[in-house]
Amino acid sequence: MFIPAFASSVGYTLLWLYTGLQQVCADMAATPQGTRELQTELDPELLRGVPLPVCLSGWAKHFVPLDPGMFNVDHGDYALSRATDSYDEFLSHDWATPRLLKLVSMLIIYNSSAAAGFCLLASVLCGVLQASGVLPVEWWTLLLLHASFWIVLLFWQRLRGIFLKPATIFLDRLCIAQHDEELKQKGILGLAGFLDRSRQLTILWSHRYFSRIWCTYEVATFLRDTKNQKPILVMPVKIALILFLFGLSEHVIMYWYVQASSIMARDVPDIDLGNLWTLFLTFAPILALTVPGVFYIALGVMQELQELPQQLANFSVQSAQCFCCSNDHKHPQTGEAIPCDRELIFGMLKRWYGNPHGKADEHLQLFDRQVKEGLAPTVMRSLGRGWLPLRYILAMVCVSAVPSLSRTIAVLAVGPPQALAGYSSLVWRLRVCMDYGMACVLTFSWVQVGLYVLHYAGSRVKQQNRWFYAVVLWVPACLPLSVEWFSFQLSMIHTADDSLIPLIPFLTWTGLHILLLRFSDGPAGHVQFAGAVPDKPEPLFQEATLEVVVDEQSTSDSISVFST
Repeated sequence: MFIPAFASSVGYTLLWLYTGLQQVCADMAATPQGTRELQTELDPELLRGVPLPVCLSGWAKHFVPLDPGMFNVDHGDYALSRATDSYDEFLSHDWATPRLLKLVSMLIIYNSSAAAGFCLLASVLCGVLQASGVLPVEWWTLLLLHASFWIVLLFWQRLRGIFLKPATIFLDRLCIAQHDEELKQKGILGLAGFLDRSRQLTILWSHRYFSRIWCTYEVATFLRDTKNQKPILVMPVKIALILFLFGLSEHVIMYWYVQASSIMARDVPDIDLGNLWTLFLTFAPILALTVPGVFYIALGVMQELQELPQQLANFSVQSAQCFCCSNDHKHPQTGEAIPCDRELIFGMLKRWYGNPHGKADEHLQLFDRQVKEGLAPTVMRSLGRGWLPLRYILAMVCVSAVPSLSRTIAVLAVGPPQALAGYSSLVWRLRVCMDYGMACVLTFSWVQVGLYVLHYAGSRVKQQNRWFYAVVLWVPACLPLSVEWFSFQLSMIHTADDSLIPLIPFLTWTGLHILLLRFSDGPAGHVQFAGAVPDKPEPLFQEATLEVVVDEQSTSDSISVFST
């Protein structure tokens, strides 16, 4: 009994193995030799990254495609990368976006906090040296402090690399081999493997980003594991441009204002209302020269940014474009057939999001829903309640008031008039600090009020009338700042040195801006996604962890540009 049963079992096992082997052979025979398939596992030789300073080198020269499909590449670029086992960040971007916008975005993301911190330390040190008589209180010391911010902003990663190991970045053009066709194809098809080994996805977001098939694939790869969600940092490149322009103009304005105030304080012992008007009229031409130019560029930027919420709400991966489909699957130079990236990516999305018993395109609809309910609301909230992230406003714009801290420290070191002592001396010091603090409030007010004016005017301004509106709108944008400044300065010059009355306008204007920041609608209020955008949303999929921290039509992709 035992032997026949054993023989029967062995026979069934051999039959099962034979049948399975036949199926495998049939599948292999039916599969064309050149069929490509996306992979999540990578050979160790493919894992290469570049230091962050290399990405920024040459004013972001590596973000410029040599041709629309990037079939012509510099094979020496691969030598800039080095072997690694993981990445600090995966840098995702759209090749059609101008490199200047990407450069500004990366400078703000990676360098602005360090530049603001250095400027603060330098200003405190300068103030101490001026108080000690080592440095004079002159125009050039203030100018150097303003310049220090911009020097560190431009070159911080190079300076940091002297003392610390730079962050390792995945940048497609430098980390995927171009000199070896086999390695290049393995790198392209193994894109998910690079993403899986990255601690963070950093997106330089243009208004075309989600219209490119490989960009959506990068996001899909990062979002697919909802249980172990890694952070995604999104920086709309046009927002970075606005921050940069506001910061640059504010540094010019603050330098001129502090210098004019110092000259007046030195030459006019008792400042009255007439002197304030003189200072204001001296200062107004600087505003008239700097603000309209900033507003002209910002008006065009705001018009594009206002399309961002609706673009997210209407996102569909099926409408995304790719280089191969845009060129009828033919090589633009040789005319040879090129494979379809869309089929590859949709096949991988089906593996990740598909249901064997679902509809044919259900996996695509599920991914669309994850972007709308998990990613989009977080992007909009993270932009802040005034279109710009608060921490970048502080680091790029409000820091323009920091250099004048050196003058405040020098004044405090001299001390109050001899007639003031005890409590009166403390009040005098508080008034000096409030005078400096009001300058900080005005820098924030300039951004807040300016953005509101630009936002409400942007949807009504036509392209051909932008210069007219840019010249006209700077007056209502500066009017609230003038009211704040005059009310505080009048309370300072018409009260005794030991009076706390200036505290009233100071706290009033500071509180007003805090309330506007807290309760203003912001970009998230301009569109409804699949549901409302509450403070704590409950999406179908787990929401991505975001820090936030949108050009011309093109046929280039983020990754498929390397396909041949």
